[in-house]
Amino acid sequence: MSYQRIVSLAPSITESIFALNAGHLLVGVTDYCNFPPETSKLKSIGGFITPDLNKIKALAPQLLIATTTHKKNELEKVENFGIKVEVIKMEDIFDTPEAIEELGHLTNQPQFANKLASETDLELKKLLELAKKAKSVKKVYYLCSTGSFCAWKNKCTTTKLIELAGGKHIKLKNKDHLNSVITENPEVIIIPYSKDREEYKETIAFLEKENKLHDTIAYRTSNIQSITGELLLRPGPRSPIGFEQLINAIHPELF
Repeated sequence: MSYQRIVSLAPSITESIFALNAGHLLVGVTDYCNFPPETSKLKSIGGFITPDLNKIKALAPQLLIATTTHKKNELEKVENFGIKVEVIKMEDIFDTPEAIEELGHLTNQPQFANKLASETDLELKKLLELAKKAKSVKKVYYLCSTGSFCAWKNKCTTTKLIELAGGKHIKLKNKDHLNSVITENPEVIIIPYSKDREEYKETIAFLEKENKLHDTIAYRTSNIQSITGELLLRPGPRSPIGFEQLINAIHPELF
């Protein structure tokens, strides 16, 4: 079936569909879908985790595309409206090539999708090989917001990507965050930049005022790096750019 009215439940899906020159098929996206700029012209169906089912129904889509992180019971409610639901695995940037191919079939762009998927896969593999050339594993503290613990869990996507980029995220204790940073003494502090510039400024201010962080090797050597957060955590055609930024932040000597 050739779908002419599609609702996307994730920024990664939306961006990838536009990259396949199929953005004209989208009739609804989430509040967090902000790239490319054309997404601002589309109807919003609410949040990523909590979409408004009535808004989805009102748009009368033929297809809703979700990810494996969406709740199964919510997707079943959409199916009860008579709307076809497809679930795509886009949990980290290395899911991107296969996801692009799947989206290519759903948007009737299989050849273009296969080409884009192959190019993305090749770029990511080249970057993985580059990271392996690092002569040391650097300790990293990924500070995504003021006092945040977004990358302290061992199974966190960010943590895994940092390891693949030639780093190792420091171990943080949830109840004693700052003191554990001092104990672990990171060599690199990475602050993700986002379109929410106020949050980014607040994170920088947090770093400057927290004297405990000033005792780290990273702060004393001015090794504070910024990367574009959404490129790293949003699987899609721009994922290689985000992964390259991460490797460069940890091992600039490789470039």
